[in-house]
Amino acid sequence: MRSTIATLNELRKRAKRTYTWHDTKWGWFFAGPAALFFLIFMAYPTVNAFILSLFKYNLMTGGTFVGVRNYVQLFTHAAFLTSLRVTALYVVGTVVPLIAIPLVVAMILNQNIRLRGFYRTLFFLPYVTSWVAIAIIFSGVYNPQGLVNYFISWFRPNADPIFWLSSKPYALIAIITVRIWRAFGYYMVIYLAGLQNISSIYYDQASIDGVSWWQRFWYITFPLLSPTTVVVSLMCVTYGFQAFAVPQIMTAGGPGNSTKILSILLYEMGFRWFKMGQASAISVVIFVIVAAFAVFQARLSRNITVEG
Repeated sequence: MRSTIATLNELRKRAKRTYTWHDTKWGWFFAGPAALFFLIFMAYPTVNAFILSLFKYNLMTGGTFVGVRNYVQLFTHAAFLTSLRVTALYVVGTVVPLIAIPLVVAMILNQNIRLRGFYRTLFFLPYVTSWVAIAIIFSGVYNPQGLVNYFISWFRPNADPIFWLSSKPYALIAIITVRIWRAFGYYMVIYLAGLQNISSIYYDQASIDGVSWWQRFWYITFPLLSPTTVVVSLMCVTYGFQAFAVPQIMTAGGPGNSTKILSILLYEMGFRWFKMGQASAISVVIFVIVAAFAVFQARLSRNITVEG
């Protein structure tokens, strides 16, 4: 018996040594290119942006160290505060619908209905379309003589056409709608994956107990989809702060800065006014906001418990 145990221990040691060497070698071999790509194109620009944010720097002259002066100037600058407010409205206006609409559509398409594969593909197609192409198309759709006003004229035949992209009350709504239309199919697929991972045992037991559909959703579906909702909300916030193409092409931040989100202000600060230090400071502010939200979401996801 002792000899058998000694033999097993020896085999485990050999297996551990072989496993460690083998996996370390091939692990670095396969992860190396991705790690190198991350360091060059993500980690280095992030660190460099933080360093540049501490300098008064432009493309024509050398940098002068100014410490946190760029941040002080940003938070006392009316244009930055306005852009921060517009960005918050844009993110909230996209995150809430991009959680609610994909969830509802996913629950419908998770049922045994006809042509559900066709509908899944149809709703996902906008996501694989270029942002630039979508922005150009919807610039025509929102034209005063475009499709949106044409459909509105069915219900208000004598009303004046709405200038969607050149009036403050409507421009932000227009670009928010475009983002929701383009992205909701992607989040629908994520919710579908989450729904299909929920065991049917819960619903069978609920049917036996005579539970209503709302109670099934509130006490079974929604809690079990909480991790998926955390992921979706984090992605929505991250991509919301990264949005650039649609607002830039459709409105260029106008009218009157009503759609000038932080990414557009960053672009103008760096490449129109050549204030690279302040542009880098804006990028750091965006990074900090998104990172803080990610930390909050991570802590929230740890506290999510499902009572069985």
